[in-house]
Amino acid sequence: MTSIPMDIKVVPLQIVVSVYETMPQSLDLLLSNYLLLYQNIPLISLHFLLIYSQEHFVNYQTGSHDAFREVKKQIYQFQQKVGDDMMIKLRMICGAQHSPAELMKKAVKDMPLDLVVLSSSLETRLSLNFIERLLLNVRQGKQVFVPIAFWKYNISTSKLSHMSSRRHIISRLAGQFAEQWSDHVAFYVSDFVRVWKSLRSKISTVYQLFSAAPTYTIFRSPDPGCVVEYRERHCGSINNTLSQQLCDSQNVNQISSQFTLAKLLLDGGIIN
Repeated sequence: MTSIPMDIKVVPLQIVVSVYETMPQSLDLLLSNYLLLYQNIPLISLHFLLIYSQEHFVNYQTGSHDAFREVKKQIYQFQQKVGDDMMIKLRMICGAQHSPAELMKKAVKDMPLDLVVLSSSLETRLSLNFIERLLLNVRQGKQVFVPIAFWKYNISTSKLSHMSSRRHIISRLAGQFAEQWSDHVAFYVSDFVRVWKSLRSKISTVYQLFSAAPTYTIFRSPDPGCVVEYRERHCGSINNTLSQQLCDSQNVNQISSQFTLAKLLLDGGIIN
C-alpha cells in the first residue's frame, strides 16, 4: 500500500462533486474509491452538490417529493455500512441555471479558508499517489493544480471492423489524456474567495477564474492517477447552457473515433 508522508496527511482536503442526475450510475464506484482514500487520509472529505431544478427544489422544500431520494438513501446506506464517521456532506442547491464557478462559490461557503478543495466528477477515480501530488502542488496564495486527467473511451460503440486484427487488441483501458478538459481543479478556499470577489461577473468555470487572475500560477500536467471512467451523461437534466454544452461535448469526445484509435495504434498508445 502506498505510504503518504505525515506532513501530507494533516492537510484537510475536500472533494466537491456536482450531481445533476437523480439516479447516477457511478455513485457506488465513487464511494468505494473515496473509502480507499479516506482510510489512508482521514482528513479527506467528500462534498456532494445535489443540483435541483426549480420544480424539483420546490417539491423538495414542500416535502411532496425528493428527486434525489435514492441518491441520499444510497449514501446513507454506505455510511452505515462502513461507519458513521465517514466525512461525506450533502448540499442541496436550486442551481440548474448556475455556472460551475457559481456552484463552487456555494460549495465553499462556510468552509475554512485553509482547506484545500478539488473539483471533481462522479466518473473520476483518484489514486493515493494523485492525492499526494495534488497536495504538494497546491500552494496557498500562489499556485493551483489542474491535472490533465486520463479519459477512458467507450470502445464498444466505436467502428472498429476495419481495424480488427490479431496483432492489435483494443482494450477498454484505452483512452487519452484530454488536455481540452479542466474539470479537476485543486485550490485553497482562501484563494478562491479572493479571486471570486474581483472576477466573478466575467467567469464561468473555476479554471477560467484562476486563469484570469495574474497573481496565480496554473500547474498542469498529465496525471495517470486521475482517471475519468467512460459513462454517457444524460445532459438533458442540466439546464445551464454552458454545463450542458460541456456535457454534450464530453459525451462525443469519450466515444473514440476511427481516426483517434488509428492514431493511438500508430503511436503505440493503446493499452492491451
